[in-house]
Amino acid sequence: MRLIRYIILNSFGPFVVIIICFALAFGFLFPVLARGDLMSGSLSLFLFCTGIWLFALNPVSRLFVRDLPAWTSFTTFCLFLSPAGVALFIRSILPSQIFWPSRSAAMGFLAYAVLAVFFDFAGLFALHRTILPFNLLALSLACFTIVQLVRGVRAGSPEARILAAGIAVLLFFAVHDMALVFSASSGVLELRVSRMHYGMLGFVLSMAGVAAYRWKRMQHSLEDYSRGL
Repeated sequence: MRLIRYIILNSFGPFVVIIICFALAFGFLFPVLARGDLMSGSLSLFLFCTGIWLFALNPVSRLFVRDLPAWTSFTTFCLFLSPAGVALFIRSILPSQIFWPSRSAAMGFLAYAVLAVFFDFAGLFALHRTILPFNLLALSLACFTIVQLVRGVRAGSPEARILAAGIAVLLFFAVHDMALVFSASSGVLELRVSRMHYGMLGFVLSMAGVAAYRWKRMQHSLEDYSRGL
C-alpha cells in the first residue's frame, strides 16, 4: 500500500500536473497568435518551459525519452528560461507597481540560458556548475516579485491578490519538502516523495486565474463601451 501511494504521489500525480501545464501553454498560444498579447505570450513561455522541466524530473519520463546529454541540456535550458516568462508576466499585470526592470530581467535570463548551454557544448564550463548562480538570480527575482506583489495588494490590485495566493501555495509546498528532507523521523521512501509539483500547480493556476480575470474585465469594458455608444 505504501509503495502504491509512493508511485501515485511521485509519478502519476505530478504527470497530471505536467499535462495541465502543456494544455494551458497551448491554450495561451491562441491570444498570442491572434493579437500578440504580451501577458498570454509570457504565460505560454513559462508554462512550456516549466512543463518540460517537470517532465524531465518525473520518473515516468524515462518511458518516453532517453537520458542523453542533449536532453539534459535542453531541459536545463528550459529551466533557466522559465523565469523570463515570470518577469514578463509580472510586468504585464502590475505596470504601475514595477520598480525593477522586468524586461531587462527577462532578457538576462534568456542570455544566461543560451550562454550556459553554449559553454557546456564548447567544453568551457560544465552545465551543472551553472545551477547555483541561476538559483541565486532566480531567488533575487522572486524577492523583487514578492515586494511588487505586496505593493500591488496594498494598492488593491485583484491580480496581485490572485497571484499572491498562488505564490503562497508554492511556498507552502516548498517548505513542506524542506521539512521532509530534514526530518529525522521520515523514512527513506518518504524522502523521495516531492510535493513541489503540486505547489507549482497552484502557482500556474493563479497565473491562469489572473489572465481569466483580465479577459473578463476587458469583456465588461467592451460591453460598457458598446452600451455607451
